[in-house]
Amino acid sequence: MFFRFISYLNFLRHSTNQHDVHSPFVYNYVTNCLYQKPKKSKKKCLNVLLKSIEYFKFKKVKIQENDEYKSKIKLQFSNLIWDSSKIDLMYFKSTKYTNPTELLKDVEINNGTLLFFDNIYRSPEEHFYWKNFVHWNKATVTIDLYYCGLVFLRKEQAKEHFTIRI
Repeated sequence: MFFRFISYLNFLRHSTNQHDVHSPFVYNYVTNCLYQKPKKSKKKCLNVLLKSIEYFKFKKVKIQENDEYKSKIKLQFSNLIWDSSKIDLMYFKSTKYTNPTELLKDVEINNGTLLFFDNIYRSPEEHFYWKNFVHWNKATVTIDLYYCGLVFLRKEQAKEHFTIRI
């Protein structure tokens, strides 16, 4: 509990809103997706996930370790292709993977694929693993939203990390 409290204070100290984002891709995502109403769920992480699927018009989605989220997504998006070998978005309940390339060994990614990690501040270990993804050479855009972490794999963009309040 102490870790989460201190982590949240550090997050608030380092985080910004859309006004300090200098990447057009991230600025548009934050202002036109994350900060838009209405909320799709009371759970912040699920809300971000649902809004992201809609905003990016993802078609091929893989949800790891969370049947509750999968069923809620199916209710809102009936046209998704599930568990395909090619993916647009892959959700993980945990960042427990020490080697980021291990995650993608059975899937084919597209330019713009989003790796979505729930609760990256759950424990010191989870946060340590999250930092592995932030520093991973294939990750071009990483966004720390405290409640979840987003890793975008975009070839056309320079590597950047953002810490954004939602």
